[in-house]
Amino acid sequence: MIKLRNLAVACVATAFLLPAQEGKTPATAVDAAAKTAVATTVGVVDFVKAFDQYPRYVEMRGQLDALSKTYEGRLKQMTEQIDELRAQLKVVKEDSDERPERELAIERTLADQRAFAKLARDRLELEEMRMMILVYQDFEEAIRRIATNRGLSLVLRVHDMGDAVADPAKLSPKNVQTRIAGFERRQVWFAAEPIDITGDVIKLLQVPLEAKPAGAEQKPPAAPAQPPKAGG
Repeated sequence: MIKLRNLAVACVATAFLLPAQEGKTPATAVDAAAKTAVATTVGVVDFVKAFDQYPRYVEMRGQLDALSKTYEGRLKQMTEQIDELRAQLKVVKEDSDERPERELAIERTLADQRAFAKLARDRLELEEMRMMILVYQDFEEAIRRIATNRGLSLVLRVHDMGDAVADPAKLSPKNVQTRIAGFERRQVWFAAEPIDITGDVIKLLQVPLEAKPAGAEQKPPAAPAQPPKAGG
């Protein structure tokens, strides 16, 4: 038993002597590791909350909404045109030479409406992605500046999903999908308030980060050409 104790003491002594031979003491190594750990600081930012208070995002969102309403208005006009053509068709006799032409006009207008709806949807999706690229680039620069000033080594995206749901069975199918998607995309599951830099990002982005070069301002997207009316 005494020999085993002596062996254990020798092993401990060797563990402390080896670092010293390399010019470092165990205490110095521990201190260096501690300093590294302290230097690695983390921040989080809630993009959803920040987007809603970013003037540029709000302005471009309004432009997209206006464009969407323009498309909806055109589609409504086409629907009214189709309803009118169908009403006219009802008074045309089945064996009339005029009936095939009237039916063809309805089919053409329906095809135009489907094509325009797809064009409008694709255009809105593209313009929204272009908008988000600009917004994300602004946020990237703002976060970089804040992280540098506060000495942050890492900034993660956090998303507040609101209060917990007591009974998921009471949620609508759409809300169920939205909530589970939020859980699956979540990167941060808990963040203490002191590391949340969302407020700093919002404050920094209340004014442009830098002057935009001439001609670089985002212009409202133009509506696509309207399809010709049936028979035109």
